[in-house]
Amino acid sequence: MALTKNRKEILSFIIVAVVIASLISVFVLPSYIESHTSHIRLKVSNGYSNYDYTGNFHNSSLEPFLFHTPYANATVYDAGYGNSTLSMITTGILFYSSNGPEVNANVALWFSSVLYGKLHLGVSPSNLSVYLGVTGITPDQTADMWLQSGINISFSNDANYFLIGFGSVNMSMGFVNNTMGSYFNFSYIPTFENAIEYGNSTDIYTLTLDLKIASYNVLVTNEMEFRDVV
Repeated sequence: MALTKNRKEILSFIIVAVVIASLISVFVLPSYIESHTSHIRLKVSNGYSNYDYTGNFHNSSLEPFLFHTPYANATVYDAGYGNSTLSMITTGILFYSSNGPEVNANVALWFSSVLYGKLHLGVSPSNLSVYLGVTGITPDQTADMWLQSGINISFSNDANYFLIGFGSVNMSMGFVNNTMGSYFNFSYIPTFENAIEYGNSTDIYTLTLDLKIASYNVLVTNEMEFRDVV
């Protein structure tokens, strides 16, 4: 049976629509989907380490106590570019310090954290934050950051981060020399000083590295607990 003119027009319209839809699915949709969903291909495995240090730190006859936290690292899995890592290790020293008979003897605590990132990502990192939290029993202390250095990190040498008593402080910084290459390395090393003035106390220091990639927060945490037993 011959097709009428109207039916031919309808059939031609359907054929053209199918061809256009096929072209869209082949040429348009994949690139659109890739550009709008690349950030959701990431999978993050956050890192955490914890260690307790116990001793009579206020005993003036003791040698300085050297310590380091277990190595902690986070991994970012990206189906399109390979794995990236974010790492942190903290090292430090406690030593007895006395400024005279009329001043309370105290323990000086110095520690540095080495923060390191190696990113194999097509999505550039946008922000880096370092969080320091201090909790415990006797809040008669002051924590102060007195030195910082870094590679491919922008920070202010004039910034003064400190805590009086217990609480937290957050340090934010950006990136330099960051291109869309196959990988990007950066490092940041902050150094802190604190005075634990009285014995029989427990002080907990929590350092968290927070890296922002697209809508993801990649976290690495080192937690240190110092239990002073006199």
